[in-house]
Formats: sequence, C-alpha cells, structure tokens
Amino acid sequence: MTPGDLRRDRVRVPAALSTGLLLNAAFAGLMSVTLPLWLADRGHGKGGIAAFFLLTAATAATLNLLAGRRPRNWARVVRTAAVVSVAGLAALSYLPWAWTVFPAGAATMAMSLVYPQYMAAAQQWAGPASELRMVAHLRTRYVVGYVAGLGLFSAVSALDGYADVLRPINWALLIGAVIALLLRPTASSSPAGADDESAQRPGEPEPAGEQRPGPARTGRWVLGCTVAAIVLLRAADSLRGVYLPLYVLHRGWPDQWVSALFAVTVVVEIAVLRPLGRIGGRHRDSTVLTLVAVVGGVSFLLVVVGGGRPVLLISQIVYAVFTAGFQAVGMTLLGRLLKTGAAGGASLYTAAVQVGSAAGVLAPLAVSGYSPAIFTIAAGFCAVSCLLLVLAPTGRRAGGRTGRWRDRSAAGAATPSR
Repeated sequence: MTPGDLRRDRVRVPAALSTGLLLNAAFAGLMSVTLPLWLADRGHGKGGIAAFFLLTAATAATLNLLAGRRPRNWARVVRTAAVVSVAGLAALSYLPWAWTVFPAGAATMAMSLVYPQYMAAAQQWAGPASELRMVAHLRTRYVVGYVAGLGLFSAVSALDGYADVLRPINWALLIGAVIALLLRPTASSSPAGADDESAQRPGEPEPAGEQRPGPARTGRWVLGCTVAAIVLLRAADSLRGVYLPLYVLHRGWPDQWVSALFAVTVVVEIAVLRPLGRIGGRHRDSTVLTLVAVVGGVSFLLVVVGGGRPVLLISQIVYAVFTAGFQAVGMTLLGRLLKTGAAGGASLYTAAVQVGSAAGVLAPLAVSGYSPAIFTIAAGFCAVSCLLLVLAPTGRRAGGRTGRWRDRSAAGAATPSR
C-alpha cells in the first residue's frame, strides 16, 4: 500500500463528532446496568422487568424504522432525540406514579436514533476511506465509550450512599444533556467531498450509465434474508450477554470470572476491529458476514462441549471476533443493499438488533435451568443465519472505496456509486 493509499483510507472525523459518539456509547453502557437494577429496586418483578425491556426494544425498533432513514438534519435529530430521552429518564427517575414507568421508559429510547445520525455525519466527513473501515473505526470508539459507561457505573455506585446527586441515573441525565448541547462541527472544515466539483449535488440526477438500483431492484428477498440473518446473529449475541453470567454462576465459579470473560472479549474486539476493516474490503460483504456467523457458531459450540475454564476463555476470545464482525459488516451490508451507505444501514441495523435482542432473551426460556444447552440455541441462530446469507448473496465487496459520483443519502451521507 502506497502513502497515497494510506491517506485516502484515513478516516477523518471531527473531534466534536467523536466526542458525541463516545458520550452516546457511555450513556448506553451506563443505562444497560442502571435500568434493570433501578427497576428491581423499585419493586418490579421478573415479569414487569421483561415487559419493560420488550416495550423499549419495540419502541427503538419502531423509531428507527419510521424516522431513522427520512431526510433530516443530523444535528437537529441528535439534539431532539437526546432531549426527549433525558426528559423520559427524568420522568422515570423522579415521578412518583407507577403508571409513568412504561411511557417514560419508551421515551428514553429516543436515544437509539443518535447513533445512526452520527454514522450519517461521519460518512459525510470521513473522506474516501472504505465504508467498512469507517464503521470499524467508529465501532472501536463506541466500544471504548461503552466500557467507560460500565466503569462509570461501578465508580458512582460506590459513592451512591454518600449523596443522592451521585446516583448513576443522574450521571446518565448529565451525559444525555451534554449530547443535546453538543454543537455540529462545521466551523473548522468542510465535509469530505464538499469541494469536489464532480460530487453530485442533492436532487441532481445521476449521470447516464451511473444509475444504481434502489432497494426494490435489489430485491426484497435479498434484503429480507439479510435482515433476518442479522436479527438471528444479534439474538445469539444477546443470549450470550444475558445467560453467560448466569451459566458461570450456576457452575459455581466466582463472580470475578464473569468480569474477566467480558473484559477479555472487549480487549480482543477492539484489537480486531481495525484489521477487520482492512481485510473486509477485499471480499464480498455477504461472504465476510457468513464467515463471521461460522465463527460465532464455533464459539458457542465450545461452551456446549465444555472442558472447564480454559475452553470457556478460548470460546470468548473466538466470540469477540464474531461480535466485532457482525456489528461492523452487518451495518455496512445493509447500507449497500439500501443504497444509502452505512448511515442508512445503521438505522435499519438498529431496528433489527432490537428485535434480535428480545429474541435472544426469550428463546432460552424453552430450556430449564442454565445448562450448556442454552448455547446450542445460539449456535442454531448462527447456523440459520449462515443459510440465509448463502441464499441471498449480494455480489458486493465489503467496504469498497467511494467512487467519483456521490449520492446524498436520506440521512445526508455521501455514498459510493458502483
């Protein structure tokens, strides 16, 4: 690779946008632990908590399907979504009436619109770097922010008894407010391609011979199979997140072992994201995602086979490749099928993973206890997703470079023409 190639592949994202992405991830990490514990502390039973999260998942999926891909100013959407989410969280925390829990919880899901909008802005600013490399770059930042949110919860929970103002939910309110106030980074530079005379202007038809098929011409079958595959992969991922800690405790291993497994997974995921972005551009995106699904199936089968802590540790190292791959490549693949780039793919991806999250939590209820058989279900999810991806090849390479002509997507992002 020449120095010129390195410059073209460099992902250029303004500091304000990167900061917003980190804060959004920290909010998600903090709330992932805060909400279930807060609900349990308020006296909600297992059924009530399950109903709450099913409602929030359905709300997030609906918001992203209805609003995520319409033409909008990304900064305005971010600010509005953050304000609505903060208002819902404040109502959830401070209103005394029990009936407000569900509508307030649904309002907090407005924050799920923020990540796709950051993807739209990043794609507009990132230059001609490959889409998959851009997604991998942003995913790395998101994982770091998410882990920071988990760490913040641990830190402020230790101080919770000293003052009510230090409660984790108040820190989430603060982070949401900062996201709402974060300004659009337009003062320092222009979006990538803004000065390119060959760039296509909004509303301008593509030149003869460069028209690209829309989603209808791509085929509902291909898009439907791909979305279903991503739902199943997310279901496997969600199953692991909820039931692996319970499985470890059921085996009689210490709580610290759970933290160690999750920490190893995060470290490996961060390490493989950037190499994945480089490698992915050489192969079809559907092929890469199929291989990622195979890797996921192997990781879950290692848990089923057993073999003690060493095998479980190896399974989570393998799993890290799976979770990094399907979240980066899946988003890119959906963007290509929709012809909106990673920005539009992020909206549909966010909706799909909400459905998958619910499926991953509910499916193991068919298995009694916390036996390794639970992870057979996750392996089955991966196997079916492989079949769906084989039945619906896209014929596209993962993360190809942007070409001469640029199409302004529904989210305002510049996407490559083929």
